[in-house]
Amino acid sequence: MDGWKNSGSVTTYLLKQICGEAKSVNPNEVTDLIRKLKSLLKGYNGRDIFNADETGLFYSVLPDKTLCFKGEKYSGGKISKERLTLLLCCNMLGDFETPIVIGKSKKPRCFMNIDVRKLSVS
Repeated sequence: MDGWKNSGSVTTYLLKQICGEAKSVNPNEVTDLIRKLKSLLKGYNGRDIFNADETGLFYSVLPDKTLCFKGEKYSGGKISKERLTLLLCCNMLGDFETPIVIGKSKKPRCFMNIDVRKLSVS
């Protein structure tokens, strides 16, 4: 067991961080930016300061790995590229805005018999 552990299988592959930033940030620059930001935001109410970010939702992607027995045949498939883009936003007080969903079709089939101008979204 120790030989297998020392070969790098556990520490190299299973315990690697899969997300994060590639380069580090200078802590002095961060401190300076925080100080400048505090002075810029002094005259604003917390409910008027927002942060927004977009993310992709791949809603029909299957896992790219599976467990199988040695010698067992398996077949993969094409990776689905169907996705929605979500814009998430909240203010400094933690009040969330309704997420904005962006698809790729200008006129999706799901709205074929619906007058989208009458919906409560813009």
